[in-house]
Amino acid sequence: MLHIFIDSKTGKVYNRLVKSLSFGDFLFCVALLFLALSDVYFGLDYPIFDNYWRKSFLCYSVSTLVFISIIISLLSISLITLSRYFIVKKPFDARYKNPYFNISIVGIYIVFSCIFAIGVVLLYKFRTPDGLLPTRLCLLFGGKDLISTLVVSIITVLQLIMALMLPVFNILLIKNVCHQEHKLTEAVSVKHDKAKLMARMLVTCSIHILHWLSCSTLLILTLTLPQYPIQILDWMICVIKPTEILANPFIYGIWKKSHPSKDSSTALKTISLSHKIH
Repeated sequence: MLHIFIDSKTGKVYNRLVKSLSFGDFLFCVALLFLALSDVYFGLDYPIFDNYWRKSFLCYSVSTLVFISIIISLLSISLITLSRYFIVKKPFDARYKNPYFNISIVGIYIVFSCIFAIGVVLLYKFRTPDGLLPTRLCLLFGGKDLISTLVVSIITVLQLIMALMLPVFNILLIKNVCHQEHKLTEAVSVKHDKAKLMARMLVTCSIHILHWLSCSTLLILTLTLPQYPIQILDWMICVIKPTEILANPFIYGIWKKSHPSKDSSTALKTISLSHKIH
């Protein structure tokens, strides 16, 4: 991820999308750091300070950062997936390669994510009589109130949509790359290794889908079970989500080294120019 941030070719559309994903992951890591520091600070005396912590400004800040991070990550991955597909599908459409067009989209959904998350957190704070967040992890999910139910529903629906969309568009991308391969070999010396491409797609889809389905299952359990162990949320925040964050640099860093959409669009442009010359 650092390589993408310090890359000299910072105007690349793909880089901008991965930067937005990195920003969302960074916010989650900051929230996790605050939780860890609070756990060390309170230690065994936490039960005494439970009410103080769950209505503190820092706890609400953690809740906001986690919510923003989840929304930005989902939207960033969806845009990366769509960008790959449309660059291959429509290589001559300049919109998908225009850095200003894409940075405006990135800016819009980041601002929207921040405003929406802050608004929901403030609504919870002022609508709850005691102002206490549902759990010591400072998350908006875990409670049985209307706002917690709404947050869980939004996150779960988005994750399930992404779990369906990601493999569909990746399969379409592979089909388009394979369909254009005979043109690529004649125009430029570019040939994709189908096995490696499919393996990369499988790893990418598997990691994200397993994460989304696991989180969605745990969130639904917090709503449906009359009582649930707090370890359910501990697993989601401290194990499942950080695992995906650790995997993202390998997924999108490795992909960047050999980007099929870039090779395909370059080859098709070469074909078009050669036809014009002849």
